[in-house]
Amino acid sequence: MNIGAQLRFWGFTFLLLLLFLWLFSGIFFPFLFGFALAYILNPGVIYLRRKGVNHTLSVLAVMTALGCGIFLFFLLFTPILTDQTNALLQNLPGYIDRLNTYFEKEYGSFGRDFLSYDAEELQNYILGAIRSSLSAGGAVVSGLVAGGMSLFRWVTFMIVAPVVAFYLLLDWEAMVNKLDSLLPRQHAPTLRAIASDIDKVQSAFIRGQLTVCVIQAVYYIVAFNILGLEYAFILGLTAGVLSFIPYIGASLGFILAFLVALAQFGGDVLQLTLVSSIYAVGQTLEGYIWVPKLVGESVDLHPVWVMFALMAFGSLMGLTGMLIAVPVAASVGILVRFAIRRYKESAYFAGVKPAIIERD
Repeated sequence: MNIGAQLRFWGFTFLLLLLFLWLFSGIFFPFLFGFALAYILNPGVIYLRRKGVNHTLSVLAVMTALGCGIFLFFLLFTPILTDQTNALLQNLPGYIDRLNTYFEKEYGSFGRDFLSYDAEELQNYILGAIRSSLSAGGAVVSGLVAGGMSLFRWVTFMIVAPVVAFYLLLDWEAMVNKLDSLLPRQHAPTLRAIASDIDKVQSAFIRGQLTVCVIQAVYYIVAFNILGLEYAFILGLTAGVLSFIPYIGASLGFILAFLVALAQFGGDVLQLTLVSSIYAVGQTLEGYIWVPKLVGESVDLHPVWVMFALMAFGSLMGLTGMLIAVPVAASVGILVRFAIRRYKESAYFAGVKPAIIERD
């Protein structure tokens, strides 16, 4: 197969993959999450197997540890989440009125129109969003009939994702060997090297970024509590989770915290400066300490391309697209760099005509 045929084959395959992801993006998230769980947990299974534990028992042990960790988290923090969520919903109309008053006082008619949303309508919208994500945990009890489909999807996600992860972990080694056996023998070493580079990028980004999210969430929760900011746990947890989405997540987290501080403290410059400083320190720690140490520079993508990937995948596949945007873009970057290396090694780049083989 010549170069042109190979490019057409792989290009067509890539387009089919994108079409598949786009067509099934609505149901793809639990399977994607299950695959991500299996990918994250697989090193634990490998570690236990090296210690002599049976493969099935290793998978069961890792999945049980994960389940216990999630159960412990909800056991400890669901009461806080419930209390702060209910308090936020009850106080939301008052917060909107305070923000409206502040903006109208400071900026006149422009400020009056800046937050002109109907408070009751906004409250109902947020209630619906929270119901869809927390109804299974009992945080929001009212309106379950109206949110029955959301509850069904949530329960489906909670069942499908762990089951997918469990079966993938059981068959992970067999799947890798099967894929390896399908590689064209002539190009197998090259394809294995590319796959190894992609695996390093994915592991560095996913496992490292998850650790960064936990560290950032703890930092923001502690800092907001010390400052006395209302709903510190929700805001800190949101900021930590959103940090998984580069650039955009940090901006959204800061805007939410700043608006709550503005509604709580009014125009108190000192308090607003402290909130801004907490975010500035958090972003400095993330950008110069946590990410370089835990994620590294293996992703190697320009910020402009990261933002483009986030917006492009987000518009195509919503939340699923935003979650896979950076890993997919990093993998494409590896393929592009490989193609550039091969191009620079080619006779076409060097301007050398291929040798003509004389035949008798």
